[in-house]
Amino acid sequence: MRLPAVLALLCVAAAGGLLWWLPGRADGPVLPRVSARPPGEPLYARSAAGESERRPTAQPEPARPDPPQSLPASNTSLEQCLALAGSEERRVCLETAFAQLPELDEVAAWLCSTARPLALQMEVLAAMVRRLEPAEAWTWLDGLQARCARHRETHLFKGALVLAGQSDPSWLMGFEQALSPEVLFSAELGEAPVQVAVMLAQQGSEFARFVLERGGCGDFGGSARQIDRAASCSLALQSPGEEFYRYLCEVAKSPNLPEDSGLGSTLATFLTDPRARPDGDPLAPLLQLSSVLTDRRLNQSAALTLLQQVGPTAPVGVDDAVWNGLLAQARSVLPAALHH
Repeated sequence: MRLPAVLALLCVAAAGGLLWWLPGRADGPVLPRVSARPPGEPLYARSAAGESERRPTAQPEPARPDPPQSLPASNTSLEQCLALAGSEERRVCLETAFAQLPELDEVAAWLCSTARPLALQMEVLAAMVRRLEPAEAWTWLDGLQARCARHRETHLFKGALVLAGQSDPSWLMGFEQALSPEVLFSAELGEAPVQVAVMLAQQGSEFARFVLERGGCGDFGGSARQIDRAASCSLALQSPGEEFYRYLCEVAKSPNLPEDSGLGSTLATFLTDPRARPDGDPLAPLLQLSSVLTDRRLNQSAALTLLQQVGPTAPVGVDDAVWNGLLAQARSVLPAALHH
């Protein structure tokens, strides 16, 4: 690119979409906000020793009631439980409604067909996951999402786990202790564990945040979709400005990203987002985006997103010539048939 074209990248698109994965449109338990990292504190690019320091340490488990599996069978149906007015009444009813946990296919069929509000679906799942050993719940939730993707982009799983933790904090502690990079980026699992880990990070788990952030840079392997999901989820944990921009740079510069991962699209979306401006400077993220457009692992999806989604119209406050310079670079990396 000629120098004038590079200098043209002095402004950034004001357009920045909401995170495509964020499930914030559904009703249900309100998840805690993420505490901001102190200014200047580096992201979690640390050694294995640092990773072990973040992993939650096992604590003596308090006495727990007998698990719901030990309760006798009940003739009360699921729908009868959900018809009860009080949340505590529903919780007790749901925990005694079944002699054992229903098959995943049955649970998925109910989730994909019920017209019950999302908040009530959360209560049902909360009662069910507590029947599982905490470590088993990661695989169970992923299997459930694989069978019913209806709520993939909602708070369903996160809300259910919040409710399960409110009923039994020791169960949720065991669930967090079972978190590992091997679980989140397993070749046998999908994206559900990555999405669920966000809830733990939002509740203050430094280890969950560490695994998500480094996983979004490809440091733990995994499928392209898992890595892209982890990177997108991690962006929701960053404060706007320097921290947001710095994490995007870490992802873009990581040597561990797979080719054709779709991460170029994520980077193009958020490097043209006002939240990515360190100290309000629009130049830095645009220069990083220009670099992304030269990276063969990322440039195809980045260019397509820039041309087809961010759009040809210069955002408010950006000179047309400036914006056209960036679009010209995007067109140069795509076959002519994909320019429009």
